[in-house]
Amino acid sequence: MRQVWKGGVFLLLSVLIQAQLDENQECVWDQDTEPNQGLHPKSLEAGARYVAELQQISDVQGCQEACCNNQDCQLALLGNPADGTPECFLVSCMKDGQDVCVLQSDTQFEVYRKKTQPKQTSTVNVVTFSGADVPKDVNSSVVCRMPMLVGPCRAAFPRYYYDVTNQSCVPFIYGGCNSNGNNFDTPEECETACSGVTGTVLVSKDSEASPMQRRMALPIDDQSSTPEKLASPEKPLPQMTSDDFAEMCEAGAKTGPCRASHRRFYYDSSTSTCQPFTYGGCSGNKNNYETREQCLNTCTVTVVPSKGRRGPGEDKHTEDKGVEYHDACMVLPDSGPCRAAFSMFYHDPSTSSCQSFHYGGCKGNGNRYGTLEECMARCTGQGAEHGEHGGQARMTPAFFLVAVLAVISAVILVSLVLITMKRSRLRRSHTLLSDKEELLPSELPSEEQLPESDLPNVATTP
Repeated sequence: MRQVWKGGVFLLLSVLIQAQLDENQECVWDQDTEPNQGLHPKSLEAGARYVAELQQISDVQGCQEACCNNQDCQLALLGNPADGTPECFLVSCMKDGQDVCVLQSDTQFEVYRKKTQPKQTSTVNVVTFSGADVPKDVNSSVVCRMPMLVGPCRAAFPRYYYDVTNQSCVPFIYGGCNSNGNNFDTPEECETACSGVTGTVLVSKDSEASPMQRRMALPIDDQSSTPEKLASPEKPLPQMTSDDFAEMCEAGAKTGPCRASHRRFYYDSSTSTCQPFTYGGCSGNKNNYETREQCLNTCTVTVVPSKGRRGPGEDKHTEDKGVEYHDACMVLPDSGPCRAAFSMFYHDPSTSSCQSFHYGGCKGNGNRYGTLEECMARCTGQGAEHGEHGGQARMTPAFFLVAVLAVISAVILVSLVLITMKRSRLRRSHTLLSDKEELLPSELPSEEQLPESDLPNVATTP
C-alpha cells in the first residue's frame, strides 16, 4: 500500500513538473530585444492594440506572467513614471499574421517580447529608432530612406541625413530628441551607413508636420488622444511663450510634501509624452494635469521666445517698466537653461554698445532685446525714444572721466589766476617802496649840503 501511495505522489509531481515545463516552453522571451524601449506610436497605426492596463502589477516578473497567461499578448510593457508606481501594459502586436510592433528607445519603459511561435519570429522586422547605431544589415535600407526629422525638442545640433532622392548626405539641424535613425554625426558616418541605398522616401505621418506642430503622445488605444486628433495640419497650433512652457511643460513631476495619492499626469518634454505620477495634494507645480488629454492639449503648442520679442509698431517699453536700468542694461547676458538658439542683443556697458548673443528660449535676464535698435534706444539713448532712463543711459564711464577732468582743469585755472593776482599785488607794493627811497635825498637835504648863508645863526657865549 505504501508503494502505491508513493507511486501516486511521484506521478502527480511528474504531471505538475511537465505542465510547468510546457508552460515555460510556450512563453519564451526574446533575449535580443533591449529592455529600455517603448512602443512607437506608429505601431498603433499599423494595427497593434493595448490588451490590458494592469495598475496593480508593478514588477517585471508579474508583468511577464500576465502576458504569458494572455493569448493575445505578444509584448509586456512595464512603465516606470518619474514619480509614481510602475504599471504593466499588455500589447497585442499581431495584425494579419505579422508582428507590427515597432520599438523606440525610452528610459521610462521596459519592454519584453514573447516568442510563442519561433517560426513566426524569424519574419519579424523590428525597427529600433535609436539614432545612428541601428544595425546596418537589417534596417539600413529603411533608415536611410527616412525623411529628415528635426524632432520636437529645441536644441541645435549639426547633423547629417541621407537624401535618398539625390543619394547624398546633407547637413541639417537636429533638435535633440526623437530621431528616426536617419541622423549621423559626420558625413563619413552617413556615407558608410547609407552609400548605395536607393528607392523612394518613406513618408510617415510624423514627418508631415513641423517638429513644433507634432508632439507624440503616450501610446494608448484611445484614438481621440493622439496628436493627430489634437493638432491637425489644417489648424495652426496655439502659441506659448518659452517661460510659460518651461513652467507648465518642462518642469519635472513634483509630488509635494502632502501625503495624499492623486493620480495625475505631467508632460515629459524629453520624450514629448504625458506620463502618470502620484500627486501628494499640495505644493506642486504647474506641470500637473488631471487627465492625459488635458496635458496634451496644454503642451501641444508652438513655443515662441519670451520678452523682447516685440514686433514693429509695438510699445518697446511696456515690458521694461518694472525692470531697473541696471538689470536691463548693465548685467551680463544670460542665455538661460533652454537649448534653443534665438538671435538676440544685449547692452555691453564696458563699450557702451549693443552686441548679439544666442538666447536659449527661457529664463535669462532683462538685458535681452529682439533688435539692435531696441537695445540702443533702451540703454544708450540713441533713438526716437529712450524711455525714462534715457538721461541715465548717457552716464557712461567716459562721461564721468570728462567731468572729473573738467573740474580738475577749472580748479587749476582758478589757482593760477589767484597766484598771478597775488604776485601782481606784491610786485606793485615793492615798486612803491623803491620809489620812495629814491626820492628821500633830494626832498630832504642834510645840513652839510646847505650853503653858509643858509645856516642858522648860533649865539656864542663869551
